[in-house]
Amino acid sequence: MFQKQLNVVLIFSLMGMGIGLYLHHIGASLLIGASFGILLSQVMQDVAYEQHHTFSIKKDDVSM
Repeated sequence: MFQKQLNVVLIFSLMGMGIGLYLHHIGASLLIGASFGILLSQVMQDVAYEQHHTFSIKKDDVSM
């Protein structure tokens, strides 16, 4: 699960760096890549937490 999330972050970081390199700014590419990665990892964590949270609630409802 975590490995998959890390791979997604790396892919988006590389995409961000590619965009930055296209703009001919290596510093900007690193910055864009890092911010893309951090932003997406945060979104992925929120989604994963939301899914886990709603699933556990549903499971409790079924047991009642």
